[in-house]
Amino acid sequence: MLTFLRKIRRSLIETGSVQKYLLYAIGEIALVVIGILIALQINNWNEERKESILEQEYLARLEVAFEENAQLAERAVESGMEDSHLLEQFIQMTPEEAGQIPPDLAWEYLRALWRPNQFSELNNAALTNILNAGQLSVKVNPQLLTAFAEWRAITAKLAGQNNKLQDLDQEVTQPLSLYPELQQEFSKADRSERSGVQLPGSVTRRIREDNEVISRAARKGQASRVLHGSMLPRIQQKSQELLELIRQTREN
Repeated sequence: MLTFLRKIRRSLIETGSVQKYLLYAIGEIALVVIGILIALQINNWNEERKESILEQEYLARLEVAFEENAQLAERAVESGMEDSHLLEQFIQMTPEEAGQIPPDLAWEYLRALWRPNQFSELNNAALTNILNAGQLSVKVNPQLLTAFAEWRAITAKLAGQNNKLQDLDQEVTQPLSLYPELQQEFSKADRSERSGVQLPGSVTRRIREDNEVISRAARKGQASRVLHGSMLPRIQQKSQELLELIRQTREN
């Protein structure tokens, strides 16, 4: 191609036709410009293709993370609400009623009273790393990016509620040190299978008679209901919404 163009240029120079030579020069320049533009377009297309492949990889990681988050929240709601119901029942009992709890069920009430109820198992590592590194471009579904921002706001509130519940857990646990025999029984119950634990009614009655423990447990129960009855169901719902958006974005 270059040899052919050189021959044309040499021929025009030899004939002395200035006008034809200028037209040739303009055509050659135009050809070079077109070649450059085509090369740039190909380069841009390759870069966009690489970005698209990377974004699909990031979205795949996020899909796995939010599938896990939805499952974690669902399990936490189930176990947390069960503990909340048991704790509420125990608080509403009289000491006499607490003393009549069957020995093989007493430990369940103790676990509901003393077991930590905060939730900190969300898989946010993938989302945090990807967003902080700017690895999702603005060309990604804008609705999805908005949903990510909402998710981060929700999880920030969840962290605040977790911190509050952690403090309340410690408040409830502190008086346990005043009852070495209760501490021993509870430790035994916490390590054993449900069917194998037998706690006498005197244990549950003594705990129910301790107004300070019950007052702290009531505050813990209230905070736990907010977490497991309101915030975690919202986390579960938002996880499902994000999953749908991620899958839609991957398909487009």
